[in-house]
Amino acid sequence: MIFDSKFTQNHSISDIANINIVAYEPAFGIIGDPAKMKPETRQSADHSMVYIISTMLNKAFNNK
Repeated sequence: MIFDSKFTQNHSISDIANINIVAYEPAFGIIGDPAKMKPETRQSADHSMVYIISTMLNKAFNNK
């Protein structure tokens, strides 16, 4: 994942206008499945692109 730590130092999460994610097809088929948009267990969260990206952003902005 490409993420510039200087961005988090000088901005807040609300400054993000959009996120572009590029994934190869087999990975997207596993973690990008629309059924995994709202994971209800730790196991399903570990395989949810939405959860993975949101957790990464949360950690980046809250651990300055």
